[in-house]
Amino acid sequence: MFPIIFTAVVLWVCSAAARCCLVVVVVVVLVVVIVVALVVVVNSFLYDRENSDQESHSGDT
Repeated sequence: MFPIIFTAVVLWVCSAAARCCLVVVVVVVLVVVIVVALVVVVNSFLYDRENSDQESHSGDT
């Protein structure tokens, strides 16, 4: 009787852990995607600003 309960508990814990891991993985992936998108947007914005600054200041140098 005990081994059956133990096995059931282990399977339940593993499935719960798997669900938690899945949620964590999904959250991490979403965060990474959002951060990468933000970095790309900010970099392109700063790059555009730097280029326009360089073009406007090219006569000064």
